[in-house]
Amino acid sequence: VKGDVHDIGKNIVAVILACNNFEVIDLGVMVPAEKIVERAIAEQADFIGLSGLITPSLEEMCHVVSEMEKAGLRTPVIIGGATTSKLHTAVKIAPCYSGAVIHAGDASQNPLIAAQLLNPQTREEFIRSIRTEQEALRNSLKPVDLVTLSEVERYAPYIDWDTYTAPRPRQMGLHTVPVTVGDIRPFINWRVFFSVWKIGAGYASIADMQGCDHCKAVWLASFPSAERAKAAEAMQLYKEANHLLDTLEAENNTSPQACYLLAEAASYDNIIRLRLPDSDFDIPCLRQQVRKSEANARYYSLSDFIRPANDGKPDYAGLFAVTAGNEIQRRIELLRRDGDDY
Repeated sequence: VKGDVHDIGKNIVAVILACNNFEVIDLGVMVPAEKIVERAIAEQADFIGLSGLITPSLEEMCHVVSEMEKAGLRTPVIIGGATTSKLHTAVKIAPCYSGAVIHAGDASQNPLIAAQLLNPQTREEFIRSIRTEQEALRNSLKPVDLVTLSEVERYAPYIDWDTYTAPRPRQMGLHTVPVTVGDIRPFINWRVFFSVWKIGAGYASIADMQGCDHCKAVWLASFPSAERAKAAEAMQLYKEANHLLDTLEAENNTSPQACYLLAEAASYDNIIRLRLPDSDFDIPCLRQQVRKSEANARYYSLSDFIRPANDGKPDYAGLFAVTAGNEIQRRIELLRRDGDDY
């Protein structure tokens, strides 16, 4: 779909379908919704496959099926890709379309889905079962049971401030930290990176291969065949992330910036007040409001852990901020202008 440049999983799907005697019309990568709808009509497609690896692809898939709905199509849609799931398909994509929307967990499921869709004896019952399952998934999302703010404030944690003396920071005030892309790279947590991309933290071990092609080949072969497509996508994503880091290190190495503040602080009414040299600065804090099952459970706010303002004794708070820098934002905007959300 548009915005997504990954085609490893899609190519594997095409090969598997072709090996099962299906004709596959591959539209490539970064395909806008209008082109998908136009070709589906022109080719009289029996079903449409939407593939996407990245999180923005999920929104784009909703847009695609909405455009199919406007065009009056009822062609079944098969959803696949690392960020997709049965739950997201049921809750976000399927309600946008009157036709059937089916999630395929991996490439090997596509021939089975396609066969049931094309068989007049199984098609209606298969679609009915999918819709029943999706309705159950939507119904499983129960509303959150919230407690009123006035009630949870009665169950704020008790802290004995009389026995506590806050240590004064040695360097009060605002401090900047010079940092470069090169400084940061050794500390990147690839497990978190792959989790954010919905690939799965377990694939982060690719980062330990240190550029060894033989090691990567062995690593890829170590996965069961059903997981190999996702591992290949993880390998490609890691390669492209490092290519971009190489570019940033060469062109904008000093773009990242960091600073931290150490200041005197006090709390009142779920607010942390920082006492700065020129003025006070208030930080409103949320308090937990989702009902807890334990009797007399405590409902916490970050402000609970700063000494109350009426106590009369000093307390302190530390804050930090980091940014990839203005240059990174400029680069993002240029890429977006060219249609490259990835």
